[in-house]
Amino acid sequence: MDLPNTRRVSIDDLKPEVSRNAAFVDFWRDTMVFPDRVALRSDFVAERIPSLWSNLLLHDLSSGDDDVLRLVGTAVVERFGRDPTGTSYLDFVRPERREPALKSLLGSVHQPCGMLGLIDWVYASGKRERIESVGFPMWRTADGDGFFLLFCNHVLDAPVFDFSYRDPEHRFSYAEIVARTWIDVGFGTVGA
Repeated sequence: MDLPNTRRVSIDDLKPEVSRNAAFVDFWRDTMVFPDRVALRSDFVAERIPSLWSNLLLHDLSSGDDDVLRLVGTAVVERFGRDPTGTSYLDFVRPERREPALKSLLGSVHQPCGMLGLIDWVYASGKRERIESVGFPMWRTADGDGFFLLFCNHVLDAPVFDFSYRDPEHRFSYAEIVARTWIDVGFGTVGA
């Protein structure tokens, strides 16, 4: 499950490079971390972070064998070149990486802990964008029924190329994680 360049930090020590992701971490630490339980889906009030809506992705891992995108912000939809809401995130992972990707995502909700990933988004043209994505687990109920990960996802560096994401040549093809940080929100981390 771990990449060679995997780290583990507490939520208090996490320092995302992208300011929007730092704001998401601050929001989560200040309103969604509880001393005795995992955050519930009902605890999340999106109206508290309207400036981040366009960069949010809600992954539903409740089935245990898939990752369905339930909410995808407009900035993320733009990079996808279409709205992937309702589709499997695993469809955007290379086939040989799907099982390890699902294990990592499920590990984050079962542990439970957050994760920050540096992810290369690869387009049909072969061009890449580096994305910083930070996510935290939520459960549907306190007894662990229904698992979600809410991510804030943002381009790390402005791309050095100019194209329309809707152009078929530049459509999003797949995601490839290049570094991961497990985030302790009070329950340890995967593999620790």
